Amino acid sequence: MPEDKDEDATRRAPANEDVLPALVLVEPGIALLLGDRPAEDFADCGIHLLEERERDKWSELLNVMSLASGGANAIAQGTRAALSVQGLVRLAPETVAALEGGMTPLTSGGWNLGSLTTGGRIAAQVRWLPATGAQAALTLSSVTPALALCAMGFQLMSISKRVDKSIAVIEELEENLRQERLRECRSMCVEVRNTVTEAYSFRSVDSKMYKKLDDMLRHLRSERDACLDAVSKHYARTEDLQSGRRYVLERQDEIYKDICLLVAVQEAKYRADMLCCAHVAQEGKTDEHVRRLETRLGNAEDENGRAAADIQDVLYGLGRRVGLMTELPDKSHPKHGSKNDADIVLENLLSSIERTMGDIGGARFPDLPGAQVVSGEEKDRSHERRVLRWILERDEKLWVMSPVRKVSADSPLGVASGVVQWVADATDRSGIVVVTSKRVLFWGSRNKLVVKGSLDHEVPLADVRYMRLTEEGDTLELEVVTGNRGNDLRLSFSSSDREAATRIADILASVMHIPDSEVKEDPLVVEANEELQKVEAPPRTSLVPASRGRGPAEGA
Repeated sequence: MPEDKDEDATRRAPANEDVLPALVLVEPGIALLLGDRPAEDFADCGIHLLEERERDKWSELLNVMSLASGGANAIAQGTRAALSVQGLVRLAPETVAALEGGMTPLTSGGWNLGSLTTGGRIAAQVRWLPATGAQAALTLSSVTPALALCAMGFQLMSISKRVDKSIAVIEELEENLRQERLRECRSMCVEVRNTVTEAYSFRSVDSKMYKKLDDMLRHLRSERDACLDAVSKHYARTEDLQSGRRYVLERQDEIYKDICLLVAVQEAKYRADMLCCAHVAQEGKTDEHVRRLETRLGNAEDENGRAAADIQDVLYGLGRRVGLMTELPDKSHPKHGSKNDADIVLENLLSSIERTMGDIGGARFPDLPGAQVVSGEEKDRSHERRVLRWILERDEKLWVMSPVRKVSADSPLGVASGVVQWVADATDRSGIVVVTSKRVLFWGSRNKLVVKGSLDHEVPLADVRYMRLTEEGDTLELEVVTGNRGNDLRLSFSSSDREAATRIADILASVMHIPDSEVKEDPLVVEANEELQKVEAPPRTSLVPASRGRGPAEGA
């Protein structure tokens, strides 16, 4: 049969398109085959089921297809034909070219119509459409809603991949911008350093130096704020310790470079300010010059002081979180011996942050906290103290640590009875209570402290209003009323922890108080107190009887 007749045949729509096999193109060269004929029937046309070794590569497509279609047959609505989901197939390049190339195909019901050929002759007519096309979900919904869901799943996958590519491009762009910013900041820092050297050499700051530095200050301020923002973002990403640990391990070099850049730019900004002030001081000694110098010095000190405080705070916070990560176990990086590679990376970053803090005069990281009373079988409790080192606030001291049987916040002493907001059962004294110079901290399980590094509950010492320690059998009960009734406590101690329980009670009794804002003066009570004072007041006495006077004749 002449080839032009075959071509004409491809341009004629079949009498009943609903029975034609259908191809839903989901990836270049990959399609979902629908119809009552298995894929083997189209092998000569360049269509083959995915082989087993390819399934891992396209597992996401298979999952989408399985979830959407449920593996069931798709019954064509309005017809008697059954379109079975034959599976994902690979199309030969010439098959894809035959479907998508050439003249604009005929369409029917949202489908493109085409032909499969073998040996230059038509072997079968098919319907096809791209899964990511705008009308794909609508067209497939006419077959069955399951296939519409399938199409939407493929579309979401395509969108997700495009988003991933966009994110990769953005990250690459951000990295390029970051590198450009690094070069620019380094250049400015070097320029300031050279100007400082030049000023020391000439023992003065001339107008040329002043103009260069004064123009540079705006850029240094902007870059310092950008660097501070970058380090703050690193700090924010470590709020969740598990995901934060992965983030730090992946980006530890970037984190350290951003910290060094922040400190360098801040130092350059401070030096540039000082040199500009030195130039103003050289201009003259009149009152106007003095006021100008004082104003400039004051503004520079205020701005640089606030920036230095912000830098120290973010570095201190980041260092505490990295320090906590070094003390917590990581299942994804099992230890080989005493330490693993992840531990070493975290410890090196922590050392770098600590060294930087020292260079800028920031607060030192806390030492391993000691305790006045440590109760329990493990007298040292070094692991708990190593974790607490990074949980305690700056200048917060550890006073008492003890196991606890049970902790409950259920309004003891009958106040608002029935309200239960927080309860932790610590079977076999597995809970821990800690009293510091600022707070009462407690955990229902030791693992929450030494494995997760999380805090169950806390009560500020300033909130303690009243306490009572009682003993019954082998249990000591410590009841605490606070300014927030949801934080009222009942702690249960074993008799073997009597020393710690007693010391905690003594501390709470020492700090408990009622603030003036909570003290009331009811008129009835005020009046009763005044009457009581009159009754209890002792009668006034005089050394000289009332009947006797003191006159000249008395001594005669």
